[in-house]
Amino acid sequence: MALTFADDQNATFSKTFTDALDFTICAHLKPTDASIDDWAGICVSRPAGSQNGIILTDNTTGQHYVQMMWEGDEWSNSSGLSLSDGAWNFVAGTVDSIDNDSYQGLSGGTTLNSYNISGTFTAKTPALWAIGKDYGYSSRDYVGDMAELAIWTAKLTVAELGSLQLGYSPLFIRPSSLAFYCPMISQPTGQTTFQDIVGGIQVSSASLEGDSAAHPRIINPSRRKIFVPAAAAASGVFDIFGSGIIAGVAQ
Repeated sequence: MALTFADDQNATFSKTFTDALDFTICAHLKPTDASIDDWAGICVSRPAGSQNGIILTDNTTGQHYVQMMWEGDEWSNSSGLSLSDGAWNFVAGTVDSIDNDSYQGLSGGTTLNSYNISGTFTAKTPALWAIGKDYGYSSRDYVGDMAELAIWTAKLTVAELGSLQLGYSPLFIRPSSLAFYCPMISQPTGQTTFQDIVGGIQVSSASLEGDSAAHPRIINPSRRKIFVPAAAAASGVFDIFGSGIIAGVAQ
């Protein structure tokens, strides 16, 4: 079960990515309502006056453009990558020293649309994060369902992002660089945190307790061996249950 965000519902966590530059954030989103705000944060931090993370811009009914933010100048751009209301969308953002890229496609699909901003991007140290809103703002709330939020301290390739779009768990993709991963399974009433299952970070979400929706289809590791897509295997994906490297074929 995924988490459902209504107006003024959000979560926060503290995680410092020291001198982060090669960076990837992804999630599955299903907008389910007309936008409350013109801007809607998905996973955003604001170190030293900068903006880091994924946000939706220029929101109107049925129109939610995904944008990867890093330095701040991206506010003047519109990616043109609009999410489909009422359907699961895979979104991602990557950055390195010269490129900031945003991605969108239907979850489970094979078409991944992209938007590039070229420039000079510098390392940041984001530490305090908001999920479902823009960090530090009383508005800019995301409205809809969210699942499978993950962060890597690496710039994933288009092939790797395509595997995630198809529904492969982030646990398959560059595990040595996977720094944060919340499947965002709904928590029962009374539970006010959910867990980053990679680093054990507690995500505070008192306003989201008991709010759940159907989860997008995700292919998770088995208890014995992992079947990984070829793109992930090429990056050196290990069987986390001790069977060694699996080269993209069923074992």
